[in-house]
Amino acid sequence: MSENLKPTQRFFPEVKLYLGIGSTTNSAKEKLTAALVCTLGMLTLSLLAQQLSVRLDLPLNHFIAVSIGASAVLVFAAPHGALSQPWPVLGGQIISLFVGVLCQIFLPVDLLSASVAVGLSVLVMSALRCLHPPGGATALGVVLGGSTLEPLGIYYTLGPVLFSSLLILVLAYLLNRPFSWRVYPAHLYHRRNFSTEVSKAPRETELTYQDFISAVSQHETFIDVTEDMWSEILELAFVSSNKRHSNEHAAIKLPIDRKDSKLVCSSTSLPTMIKLTVVS
Repeated sequence: MSENLKPTQRFFPEVKLYLGIGSTTNSAKEKLTAALVCTLGMLTLSLLAQQLSVRLDLPLNHFIAVSIGASAVLVFAAPHGALSQPWPVLGGQIISLFVGVLCQIFLPVDLLSASVAVGLSVLVMSALRCLHPPGGATALGVVLGGSTLEPLGIYYTLGPVLFSSLLILVLAYLLNRPFSWRVYPAHLYHRRNFSTEVSKAPRETELTYQDFISAVSQHETFIDVTEDMWSEILELAFVSSNKRHSNEHAAIKLPIDRKDSKLVCSSTSLPTMIKLTVVS
């Protein structure tokens, strides 16, 4: 089909894909809801931090980590994303902060320590299964902050980032809760909405790309996967399904007892769908 298109007709769709301008599946209602909830979340966090700053007579940066703004985008705009869940948010932020502190101490060159801090934070977050992009900003901020953060001392490793991360998680739970399609965290949403499995009969029908995208669009909230990746996931699912069914339908030879015409087989764990070839 694409071979029949004119060069100009192929060019612009390809440019969109290269630039990552995909067709979003979430509705206008969800976009507005995400913006509203994110605004309320950041406003609540800022007001609480301001009150603490005034009461304790401490600078505002003792209570708000700048990178928490990026975390807010994830938990409020993509509440069901893997990078938005509680452990990535909390673990990713705290771990990256300690990585940044260590790099600032042991690597005196600013550019080198900044680069290593971000790269090392990615490695450690990945190893501990808490990859969270804003964590890279936290590590970078600690290193580049340098002298401006030194007066905070060790408190900075436990204060603004810990306070902001914990509060943003509480707010994500509370502010997303009124909207049934964006309950946070993701596991709570799935427990409430997908407690039963689809029966076997409907699962045997063929799945198309259009069916797949239709199912994705019903999820409402933003899913951080490109169109190419959706297509690739579906194709890999088909490959896996074909392999499984090929194995299940592989012909096996079983001896037959002609006296009572019953199958004689010692195996008790045969696949549920197999072809039996009678040995004559």
